[in-house]
Amino acid sequence: LRENKDVLLNTMNVFITEPLLEWEKLARRCANEQGGNDGQSAWFPKEKIRIATKKLDGYNPALILVEELQGSVHAKRPYLPYLEKITKGVPEDNIRARVGEQCSSVA
Repeated sequence: LRENKDVLLNTMNVFITEPLLEWEKLARRCANEQGGNDGQSAWFPKEKIRIATKKLDGYNPALILVEELQGSVHAKRPYLPYLEKITKGVPEDNIRARVGEQCSSVA
């Protein structure tokens, strides 16, 4: 996938102009729960493509997930710090906590 990521990302760009109905619903829900308005849902497809690009570029999946949690319906919940801690892991036990911002391999 990484070698041909441009093809995938170009295909995904269609979702910016024609987002999925489910994305629209989730984007509206996120905006409402975070104190925004429905007009803010236009960012959602662009954000999904940005995240996919980071994954294809080899960024640490745990850090990407933390970013996604921070921009989700969980953002203002009291349990968010615990989710972030679990996701990042601890260096003594989890490789995801030791690899840094970018991974050379996802295997």
